[in-house]
Amino acid sequence: MASAGALIRERVTRSEVAALSGAARETSLSPAVSCRAAASLGCTVGVSSSGAPSSSGGLTPLGSEHPNAGPAAPGSRPGYIAPAMGRPVYEISKDFLFSAAHQIRFHGGKCERLHGHNWRVRVHVRASELNRIGMVIDFADLQRMVAEVGARFDHRNVNEVPPFDEVNTTAELIARHFFTEVERRLAAEGGRVVVSKVEVWENEGSLAVYREE
Repeated sequence: MASAGALIRERVTRSEVAALSGAARETSLSPAVSCRAAASLGCTVGVSSSGAPSSSGGLTPLGSEHPNAGPAAPGSRPGYIAPAMGRPVYEISKDFLFSAAHQIRFHGGKCERLHGHNWRVRVHVRASELNRIGMVIDFADLQRMVAEVGARFDHRNVNEVPPFDEVNTTAELIARHFFTEVERRLAAEGGRVVVSKVEVWENEGSLAVYREE
């Protein structure tokens, strides 16, 4: 037979739980506050998809299975719901070097005069799934695509090579051109791999980046 003290404590605990459940539903306490309070009684508060305490969830004893809970993470505490994993992203890059002259139209300064650079173009590509042998794409295949785009400019006046006979030859627009052309080639091979960004150096200290968001 339970002692009088135990019965009294059971009644008090039930009253506390009932009061806490009502507070979680009817007050403006945040889910975090409600959950901390519930934890002091060895319970968890149900939380709706909107982030508010659930009006129907009530209190769940710690360690019991929540109807929406996935499997607990190894070594986690009872009642813990592991966050969903983000989508994996794999990214590689390949450099292409070429030497070419250009002049920036309407610049108004010395860059409007014909001059040259040893250009470096770095194309970054990414994929969420690897191919059957565990690659985003073979480095050699990416190099081939980038070289197909860049070979037209090597040891040339970039201003004479379409589309730059009409488009200005800034590093930013050259980066956009490589992005568009490599992306088109990747799309023709199924679209699993996409370009994430292109970097273009005119020299060691001058870098332009193009990406799409």
